[in-house]
Amino acid sequence: MIIYRTPLRIGLFGGSTDLQDFINYKGYGQVINFACNLYTTCILSQDRFGLNSYENKNVIMYKKREEESNISDIKNKLIRTCMQDLKQKKTIVLLSDITSKSSGLSSSSSIISSIFASLIDLENNSMSKMQFIKEVIKLEKEIVPLCGFQDSYGCILGGLNNIKVTKNNKHTVEKISCCFLKEELNMYLLKVPIVSDSNDVLPTVCDSKNFNIREEILDIMLSAQTAMVNENMDYFLELFKASWDLKKKTSSKIMCNELEEIEKEI
Repeated sequence: MIIYRTPLRIGLFGGSTDLQDFINYKGYGQVINFACNLYTTCILSQDRFGLNSYENKNVIMYKKREEESNISDIKNKLIRTCMQDLKQKKTIVLLSDITSKSSGLSSSSSIISSIFASLIDLENNSMSKMQFIKEVIKLEKEIVPLCGFQDSYGCILGGLNNIKVTKNNKHTVEKISCCFLKEELNMYLLKVPIVSDSNDVLPTVCDSKNFNIREEILDIMLSAQTAMVNENMDYFLELFKASWDLKKKTSSKIMCNELEEIEKEI
């Protein structure tokens, strides 16, 4: 039995500058995010006298249960994509600390990372962390073609990071130390009854009309890094609100009436 878990990530600054259309335009994208203490978990096993061995079936368990002989028949797109080159029948169980759909916390990147790490371990393979990240991004792009780089980097690297990726696919990762984020600010996640699909939202964000807005988001991210290094919490919070206000302008599908009402209340 092989068990891997991967944290979810929370984006602070630079979101939408990590999308490939903006990187092609600007030459680079840059974000600040951190891995949180919520996880997805993959349990991978192969039975000796059960469905895997005797009935030649893959057993997949998440909120549903699937038993399929052919990988192409697996309905869970994340698992099907990760298992496409697997020869032997396996049992995969997925667990998550949150509702994985539409969480906004990169749950798909986290789940793919957990599954992929388990499969690499199964094959007794090894690869560098950066190579692993690139493979996870490649897998995720099969599911969400327009996804950016920050999700996989944020989930896999761990900690609080400033991540920059250039048009030539060169990356720079800088660890950030910020005391007020750990000791003074209380951050809460609020579950809302809204479901969205990144495959619906991202095409509206990836619009050349948004380049100016996303350049402003990038400028704020650079200022935020300075605020964090200098431990200037008031300026950090000012920039955080400004960045969010700009982010909402990149797509009409980011907000809705229900979310606007919730935002007013908090």
